[in-house]
Amino acid sequence: MYLISSFTSLFDLNNYASEVVAYGKRVKPMLLLSFEEDVGGLNSVATITTTQVSTLKNQNEDLLQLRNVTIAVPLPGDGDNNNNNNNEILARNINLKVKRNKNVLITGPSGCGKSSLIKVIGGIWKPLYGTIHLVKTNNTGIYISPQEPYIFQSSFESLLFYNMKQHKYMTDNKKYLLHVMKLLNLNILLNRCNGNWKKLHNWPNELSRGEKQRISIARVLLNKPKLAILDESTSALDVNMVKKIYKQFAIDNITIITVGHYIEHLKGFHHVLWNFQYDKEEEDDDEVEKDYIRQSYKINTTTNF
Repeated sequence: MYLISSFTSLFDLNNYASEVVAYGKRVKPMLLLSFEEDVGGLNSVATITTTQVSTLKNQNEDLLQLRNVTIAVPLPGDGDNNNNNNNEILARNINLKVKRNKNVLITGPSGCGKSSLIKVIGGIWKPLYGTIHLVKTNNTGIYISPQEPYIFQSSFESLLFYNMKQHKYMTDNKKYLLHVMKLLNLNILLNRCNGNWKKLHNWPNELSRGEKQRISIARVLLNKPKLAILDESTSALDVNMVKKIYKQFAIDNITIITVGHYIEHLKGFHHVLWNFQYDKEEEDDDEVEKDYIRQSYKINTTTNF
């Protein structure tokens, strides 16, 4: 029996190690990102700039601007490639802005480049052409909540405060922490550890998709960025929970960019719609007409939709 138990433990450990390697590839999109790092990825003709301010001057100030941006898929060894025409173009000549407290909803068909736009805004990819400008306040950049949040075997404290300084909430701002816990119904998860914040628990094998998303949203609220991107981060949550989440974002002055497929479900929480549509003007006769992968898109902007 001991031998069987040992083999079982080794098998579980192997699965966990594989998960760590897989999740490692997704860690960067979950960090509190800054455009000041050298993100590389394309032999691009583009500029990425930041302005550091202590406070925003007015309610309508732009948090983010994209000027004449072209998005392309990075190619292996692209940094040594002097021919930008080799890159697969996803969207051309994007001119967009995000104003403070004006939430943006991004929609479009699968494969059109919604997540690629998020990678460019988040600094994971560089645009092929154009300029991106981000206004940062108090060293706070953009926080990205991905489709699959990083969940790992740990204490509840480490899971919730991933990539954060948890001590400020455990001591100085515990009232807000308890509010977030109640808002997202996270006390149920803590009860699985008998209320022990530091007890090791196997979260990856236990949490449902909705529970993982609530953890991810809690990380956004506790980080308090001025601008956050939710990449289908509430798709497994019920409407009432989503309403409470977006209401809290508004209270905390967190401007949101949401990637989603269901406009009717999300439009009540957003002010601007960015809709990816196939750019027929870029169609190159029969060569591109039937090749979906090489289709490029344009983004139409709608307000008060």
